[in-house]
Amino acid sequence: VIPGMTGILAVGSPGWAGEMTNYIKTGKGKAVVLLHGFLESCQIWLPIMEKLKDTCCLIAPDLLGHGKAGVISDVHSMEMMADDVLSILENEKISECLLVGHSMGGYVSLAFAEKYPNMVKGIVLMNSTPLPDSDEKKDNREKVVKIIDTEKVFFIRNAVTNLFSSENQILMKDTIEHFIDIALKTPKQGIKAASLGMKDRPNRVSVLNSLSGVKHFIIGKNDALIPSDDLIELAQNIKASYSVLNGGHMSYVENEAETIEILKKIINEV
Repeated sequence: VIPGMTGILAVGSPGWAGEMTNYIKTGKGKAVVLLHGFLESCQIWLPIMEKLKDTCCLIAPDLLGHGKAGVISDVHSMEMMADDVLSILENEKISECLLVGHSMGGYVSLAFAEKYPNMVKGIVLMNSTPLPDSDEKKDNREKVVKIIDTEKVFFIRNAVTNLFSSENQILMKDTIEHFIDIALKTPKQGIKAASLGMKDRPNRVSVLNSLSGVKHFIIGKNDALIPSDDLIELAQNIKASYSVLNGGHMSYVENEAETIEILKKIINEV
């Protein structure tokens, strides 16, 4: 049981290639899977799980190389992470779910939907995109792999701080330190494997476009990583619903109350 969180369990199950997975679970009813982003862990969802646990069954895994999940390869592809999520759903005997993915978690959601479309009732992409990395971003992923052995702390402090809007970098200093602490627990090999996995992911606009269930974008107006205008245009083109929130790349923190209300509405629609 997570300290201070009523009815939330930390659970393990056999995962990809026999490794043990780690996830937290609470609530009953419709299954909602919460997938964290790069340099995060399942713990980041605890405040939202506490607020949503009376409306559905929530499952939040540690993705490969993050939190307590093992590093099993030099490259953790989004498909490998999706298979790890599948092992958890099979362990819980869940045959269909709503996927909520923050940043990298959104990439994993789309990989899961491509491989197991009949299990997906909808996808919420939170500060995420179905588009592949640009050439510049791919180069940056390679740079991360090269520097992380010697400059991990410097990289993480800068990377995590820049996830927040410039205004919130001042207003939310204690919160940012909390997320830096979570990120620092990510092993170097996990950081490398995820970076290379994200670099190699394909364009999955068609996956989202063909999804028959709910598809919703939660967009940070001042997101420095994914321009909001690009996501709005994409959502409109594929006829997905979307919400634009003031803040950066961390909507579930910078706009927690609004994010919870959006998720409640979507869960009711599924």
